[in-house]
Amino acid sequence: MKVWQNERSRIRRGTTSVAAWVGWWVPVILTLAAMGQPASARLADNGPGRYIPVDPRPSVVVEVVGIDNLKTEWQRAAASKIVNEGNVGPMLEALLIQAADQMLPPLPDRKLQGRDVALVVTHLLQKGGVLALSITPEDSAGVVFAALAGVGSSREAQAAFAKLLTFGQTPTVAKLSNGRSAVVSEVMGMWWLEPETGVLVLTSSPKTAEMVLKTAANPGSSWLQSDARAKLVGPRDGVTPFLAASVDLQSIGSAVGERANTPLPVDLKALGLDGVTSLEFVMGLQGEAMTTTIRLNAPAPRRGLVALLDGQPTVNPARLMGMPREAKEFTVVAADAGLLFDKIRQLAQNIGGAEVVGQFDEAIAKIEAARKLNVRDDILGGIGPNFAFYLQGPAPILGAPGAAPNPLTILTGLTLNPPKFTAIAEVRDPKRFANSLDGLVNLINEAMESAGQLAGGAGLGGGSVEDRKGSKPSFTFTRLNSDGTDTPASLADYQGKVVLVDFWATWCGPCLRELPEIEKLARDYERKKKEVVVLALSQDEGRQGESTRPLIEETLNKNRLGLMEVSNVVVGMDPTGSVGRQLGVEAFPTVLLIDQKGVIRSIHVGYSPEVRKTLTAEIDRLLAGRALPGESRGSGTAGGSTAGLAFRRSSASETPTYILTIPKDALPTPLPASVAPAIVMGQRHVALGLNAKVARDALAAADAGALEVSALDPAIAKALGAAPRDAMALALSDPRATLPNAIKTWPQVFAATLNQVLTGAAAAVPAGGGQAGFGPGGGQAGFGPGDLDEEERGGRVGGFGPPGGSGRGLVPAIGPGGGSSAGMANQPPPGGSSGITLPGGPGGLGGAGGATGPIRFVVPTQAEPKTDVIKSLLFPSTFTIRINDAGLELTTREAFPDLMGSTPISFVIGFLNGFLNASMSSPVGVPGVPGGPGGFAQPPGGFGQPGLAPGPGGSGRSGGPGTIRP
Repeated sequence: MKVWQNERSRIRRGTTSVAAWVGWWVPVILTLAAMGQPASARLADNGPGRYIPVDPRPSVVVEVVGIDNLKTEWQRAAASKIVNEGNVGPMLEALLIQAADQMLPPLPDRKLQGRDVALVVTHLLQKGGVLALSITPEDSAGVVFAALAGVGSSREAQAAFAKLLTFGQTPTVAKLSNGRSAVVSEVMGMWWLEPETGVLVLTSSPKTAEMVLKTAANPGSSWLQSDARAKLVGPRDGVTPFLAASVDLQSIGSAVGERANTPLPVDLKALGLDGVTSLEFVMGLQGEAMTTTIRLNAPAPRRGLVALLDGQPTVNPARLMGMPREAKEFTVVAADAGLLFDKIRQLAQNIGGAEVVGQFDEAIAKIEAARKLNVRDDILGGIGPNFAFYLQGPAPILGAPGAAPNPLTILTGLTLNPPKFTAIAEVRDPKRFANSLDGLVNLINEAMESAGQLAGGAGLGGGSVEDRKGSKPSFTFTRLNSDGTDTPASLADYQGKVVLVDFWATWCGPCLRELPEIEKLARDYERKKKEVVVLALSQDEGRQGESTRPLIEETLNKNRLGLMEVSNVVVGMDPTGSVGRQLGVEAFPTVLLIDQKGVIRSIHVGYSPEVRKTLTAEIDRLLAGRALPGESRGSGTAGGSTAGLAFRRSSASETPTYILTIPKDALPTPLPASVAPAIVMGQRHVALGLNAKVARDALAAADAGALEVSALDPAIAKALGAAPRDAMALALSDPRATLPNAIKTWPQVFAATLNQVLTGAAAAVPAGGGQAGFGPGGGQAGFGPGDLDEEERGGRVGGFGPPGGSGRGLVPAIGPGGGSSAGMANQPPPGGSSGITLPGGPGGLGGAGGATGPIRFVVPTQAEPKTDVIKSLLFPSTFTIRINDAGLELTTREAFPDLMGSTPISFVIGFLNGFLNASMSSPVGVPGVPGGPGGFAQPPGGFGQPGLAPGPGGSGRSGGPGTIRP
């Protein structure tokens, strides 16, 4: 950062372009000099893992084995031919070069180019390297080691790495204990080139550099010869890894817990997550296929959540449930639902003890008493163990074209394609299950009705607060009594009265302008002795174990609000925000007007000077039993359009058949007339199809016997033949019809993704009083440099720069610019962080005088993918879930991955993020955003996060109190 500023100052003072060029290249020249001469030692003799210590124990290790070390395996793989003969490699290289060129900050005389970045990436993939991070109680930032193979064998590679490592820095050269020269940087640590092996070594400090030298002298203590590496990158199930990563969750949890002087959270132990030792991600080659495997290592015996799937049956790929010939892609699962029920009950007892499991049993007993069925034995124990989900047509199961299907998302209903989707299950005792089917369908109907009420009548869940109009909410909260006590309360306590629910917060400026009007309204109806209740429900978030009452009382007193003195006003707390989330409240103030029957009749978002007049008119109409303006006749009925959304038994069928009736207004876009989902009971199976005919066809195929794998497409039969025999779930998809064309769209998808990320980042950094860093007048917003500071209550976080600050911004401004260089100063919320102020500065894209616009890619003619060649090389993909004594394993086997679609790495990131957040007990929010038009403010940005100054029309989003631990 400093070298960029110094360089810019020299140019402004009139320094010649030659001097500027020399000034930029000095760090690169120093680095090349320290690297030394090219080396010729073979990588196989001295792998980069030789320089990675295993003491301290690596918490995270990522190793690229290198294609050059797997030439035989790589040449055999279809992916190799797709990359080279299908021209996918040149296209990806072109995308990488253009992305780097457009995203790198536009520094004067910038020497690091996109081709350098592409060279670094391709070199790493070809030659290999290892990155290790050790998290210890003594070092909160962790100890970092990295070793990259083959850098010393190429002057071109040395130059590219030198440009990258010295970019924007002023490094120096230091001597190591063995006399070797190393480059030192405040940002990158230390690095040097091993002359004997050509390996480029990077470490986080001089101390760790000496550890590397000691390890290199004694390879037996290195990662290269460790048992952990042999297990991670060694061949398994015929798979040779070329990229592998391991996260040692126990070492991370232990280090974090010891540093914070707190043990692993009790809830994680109750869930059995303390038994998860590590998480592994491995990409490898298996014959012509590429494989991607995620392993959750949790050795048996397991307990809690990680034991949930233990004891489940397995799928036999050679003998699958019968399916129609039109079923081109499918997922089959083997599961003992009754055993799963028992494990869930045990898990409830582990977490909550006898009280929670008692509530669980009580709920099940109520269902069984009402429906006269045994949930465990008649329903869950009556189906399985084999299940199948499939599509009757060529459409892929996943939304991403050509991606391998994932049964976990299919089972949660996230990727259903209603016109083609079918589900079928074996039935252990058809006669007994048929007798229980009525009770099961009634349970489904009740669940849909309940979901419909919460979602505002559509029966489909989700939506904003506006979608809740016409629904009948139900919630509980904490009531603040005038005598200083708190009591639990419920909305149902005020049934028969008109209830005005005001969602507000102490930090919300528009809320504090509206509350006096709400108080006057309440006093008017108190004086008239009308059946009206005002519920002022605070949405202030509190720390665990702390009440928000003092903050609420202080705010009311400071603003001279006597709400707690009015008899028909209830001041309440919702410190977790659960009520607001349930009702889709996204901005404050939000007012709901609920009639005497408990139905939401009107919704008002944002403050208006006419608020009291408007609400009074509406309340008077409700008290008189009249419709509100804009309501159609008969509106206000609880549940809205869910009245007809239910499975109803068909009397025209001899076999038990239940058809779903869907009101015309239940969906934004009505389904085709042929779509009427149906549950149909067969001889030995039960099916759910898009209509009764599809379900009956599925039953006929299943009852006819097992699927003849040998009669299928030879490519499909071959893919099934390569699937493991001990998987509890197996999914098959065929990307041949979709992936070749999808690959051609990758440049557009990649560009759209980058632009979305950059626009979102810029939007979080308003500038110059204009729009959020990406519209006209938005200026050149950006995060500025500065030292992190830890405030008493704000936690350890960065901040935004003040108006007029200096420094180079790292977040690009998208769109026309030209405004003044400005950041935003933090605005501390009451009782929260005092914030941290850092210098602001111009944005990364565009520079002075306006941005260059959104990122775009142009694929050269010679780099266009050859779809015919790609299609000829593709074959069906499989996805399997396996459970064994070592843990859980999810594997995708395919010819070539959809790089722009969903990838298994997202599972790794999501799990690791959740584990670390839970282990550190550090809720982290996001920076605030400006208030929108109409005068409402956004909710708090999270614990200890900086807030922003007020946006147009209202207060800005504030950071809440709390401490973020490192």
